[in-house]
Amino acid sequence: MIVLTRVLCVALLAARSPAEDRTSAWRQSIAVARDLLHRNLLADAEVAYHNTERVAQDEGDRERLVVTRIELGYVLSLQSRLVDAEQLQRESLRTLAKLDPKHPAIAVANLHLCEVLWRQGRLKDAQTACEGALAMQQKYLGKQHSETLHTLNFLGGIHLDRGQPKAARRYLEEAIAGAENAGPNFQAAVLANMGRLQQDIGKLHEAEDSLSRALRLMEDLPGADVEATLTVLNNVALIQSRLGKHQQAELLLAGVVQRSMAALGLAHPLLASILLNHGVELVELKRFDEAANSMKQAIKIQRNALGPSSPRLAMSLNYYSRLLARTGRKEEARMLKSEAEAILEDHPGQEATVSLKELEMTAPVPKEE
Repeated sequence: MIVLTRVLCVALLAARSPAEDRTSAWRQSIAVARDLLHRNLLADAEVAYHNTERVAQDEGDRERLVVTRIELGYVLSLQSRLVDAEQLQRESLRTLAKLDPKHPAIAVANLHLCEVLWRQGRLKDAQTACEGALAMQQKYLGKQHSETLHTLNFLGGIHLDRGQPKAARRYLEEAIAGAENAGPNFQAAVLANMGRLQQDIGKLHEAEDSLSRALRLMEDLPGADVEATLTVLNNVALIQSRLGKHQQAELLLAGVVQRSMAALGLAHPLLASILLNHGVELVELKRFDEAANSMKQAIKIQRNALGPSSPRLAMSLNYYSRLLARTGRKEEARMLKSEAEAILEDHPGQEATVSLKELEMTAPVPKEE
């Protein structure tokens, strides 16, 4: 499982922002919106960003309008409204291309688009967006800036998702080289991703050690990010499964499911991924009815949060269809398999190439205080 740092990328937005009149209505409005976002009051932040949109429109400032919409798209993605978030980031990129094809905010929109695409399982498209963001970050911010390191870590995670550990190692090692200057949140994220890399290449005990170190860092942080913690715990369970400790893995995942429901609600994509992995462990233990319930719940969440054409949904449908076939429900299995194949035909090369037990899930870590 991969852990990513979650940042708004304000440094790039500031790299060449509109003229900063700190008394302007837009400046005051966006400051309110950013404060609400920083405090994780997402519904209030969304309202504030819509107000800021109207201010920018009234001022006739297209550049400030697109900056506002990039940040609004980020808020929508944090609310798991991925289809809306993708549309807003793509619209912002088209506007920026007309304003100035070299505008630094293009990197910001690309990076947020990358995470949206990743969550949908559109890995090849996510990689392309992330590579575009990285090139501009390195130019405008430098190779050791925290936002550049974040993107290196993200790219490493995408390559792991695509079953490309050699490429992942290159990006993660670059991220590690600058991790000491990026704060404990980022150090934990990179350690967790390195643990996933070690897991993928069969160094399970080293992976377990890396994940344990990441958890210790997270536990020492005030207000540690719950998604990141749940993600790493899920990864520990996957290692236990690889080691043949299926009862331990199932027990841990059952606890992670309950914690996810309490902390994230019943509609979060991360909960769906954990439910899916829990279902797999239940299959290993031949608890087929429980496994079916877990997988069905995961699929329901993914349909609502990711849309009906997400490759991640296709992966879940594939694994649930295998369970149905194994338990004699062959016609239902055939229909679900056909649905999954139709989705993947529309997204060639996008699906993760790893097996389900190695399914990585990216849960972000908040920006440094």
